[in-house]
Amino acid sequence: MTIENLKHIVVKELENQYTLKEKVFEARNFTVYIATPRENKLTYNQLVLIKHLYNEKPFVHIWHKKISMAATELEITKEVTEAIQAGFKRKE
Repeated sequence: MTIENLKHIVVKELENQYTLKEKVFEARNFTVYIATPRENKLTYNQLVLIKHLYNEKPFVHIWHKKISMAATELEITKEVTEAIQAGFKRKE
């Protein structure tokens, strides 16, 4: 899957509700980005997981747990790990 296709999927799925920031994790089957809700009145981010399995249509999950914009790299790594292990199904 090309980067252009992934970006198109992300834009389509998020429908301008989130602004993608940096890529924080990339593996063979998924990529994780930090995203900020566009109507964010507080200072927090969320994680966006894009699963791109070769035999399935790619899809986007949003990890709804809030992450401080001042979070350290270690805190973000722990959150990414928890989100991946939970399958991005948890909501807060």
